Amino acid sequence: MKTARNFLPKTLAGLLVLLSVLIFSASCDKSDMLQETNLEGKWKLTGSYISIGGPQEFRLAKGSKDYIEFKKNGEFEGDVFSEYVSYTIKDSITVQLMKRDKTIQNYIYKIKEGELTMGPAGPIYCIEGCSTVFVKVRSGS
Repeated sequence: MKTARNFLPKTLAGLLVLLSVLIFSASCDKSDMLQETNLEGKWKLTGSYISIGGPQEFRLAKGSKDYIEFKKNGEFEGDVFSEYVSYTIKDSITVQLMKRDKTIQNYIYKIKEGELTMGPAGPIYCIEGCSTVFVKVRSGS
């Protein structure tokens, strides 16, 4: 037999769970989640952040046709970082590029609003900070 005493706490608990799920779902944009992890594909160079000791400056790569491509099978190619032939995603922010002779270079990467930013993360680093910026090339472009 249901009583008001047993019914009310269970109903409130259920409503709280439902409200929590709705708030969590609303705070996550599915397209952003997919975009954050989708390194695969072709990326066109747009510019670089560089510094000679002061704040970083963005240098636009005007008219550049340079690109990089992360292939599904782990191969890597392009005009930028052209000495590398394969890649491995180490974690959510680090990609490891490998040369034919198995020499590796780690890069910190971030994908935000369709823009990929990569900066060296060892064994070679930029003391003042540096990174290269790309935009995703749509299929058929």
